Amino acid sequence: MANVGQDLGKLLLRLMIGGLLLFHGLFKLTHGIDGITSMLQEAHLPPALAYGVYVGEVVAPILLLLGQWARAAGLLVACDMVMAIALMLPESIPTTSAMTTGAIHGRGARTRARTGAAGGW
Repeated sequence: MANVGQDLGKLLLRLMIGGLLLFHGLFKLTHGIDGITSMLQEAHLPPALAYGVYVGEVVAPILLLLGQWARAAGLLVACDMVMAIALMLPESIPTTSAMTTGAIHGRGARTRARTGAAGGW
């Protein structure tokens, strides 16, 4: 009876993470992975690595949702997220061109400006 709370927590985590990632994966299935391919080429990595996004954002979330091989699926998701962070990190840190202008540069800054997101992380 004591493990019911832990089991429920793990179930909720699996459903939330699997569901969120699956939506991202389905978007990439319908719209393609050209953006990821170009980011890999800019990072001087082989473009074939872009197909790993299908494993990390379609196959692994389905396994998480089904509860099958959840640890292996979690490892695949973790690898997918490490790669995503590694590709975006250098560009997502906003920098100022000069203290007087206050212009913010970087992909993350442009995204936040377009979406109206607050400055907090």
